[in-house]
Amino acid sequence: MQLTVLPLQAERMENKFDIFEALTNTLEKNETKLQEGDVIVISTKYVSNSQGRIVDLEKIKTSEYGIKIAEEYRLKPEIAEIIIRESDKIFGGIGGFVITSADNIWHQMQELINQM
Repeated sequence: MQLTVLPLQAERMENKFDIFEALTNTLEKNETKLQEGDVIVISTKYVSNSQGRIVDLEKIKTSEYGIKIAEEYRLKPEIAEIIIRESDKIFGGIGGFVITSADNIWHQMQELINQM
C-alpha cells in the first residue's frame, strides 16, 4: 500500500465556524474528492479555532505530566498541558507533533466521509 500526502489550502478563519462545512468547501476548492480508505489529518489548532477556543498560554500552569509530554515530543510545556487537557487519548507522536483524539472526532470524520 502506498501513502500519498496531499496538503489542502484552506481559508483562514477568524471566528467560530463549522469545521465540516469548511472541510467540504476546502475539498471543493482544491478539486479533491475523498475516496474509501482516505485519512484526513486536521491540526488541533484548526479544530480549536473552529470551536472558538483560544487560550492565553501565559495563564496555563503545567502539570508534571505536561512537562513529561513536553520533553517527550519537544513542545512548550504550556502547549503540552493544553494537549493533555483537551484530549481523550494520546496515541503518540514525533518531535513537535502529538497524535490525539478528542470529542469523538474520529467518529465524526467517518460520518462525514460516509456522507460524501
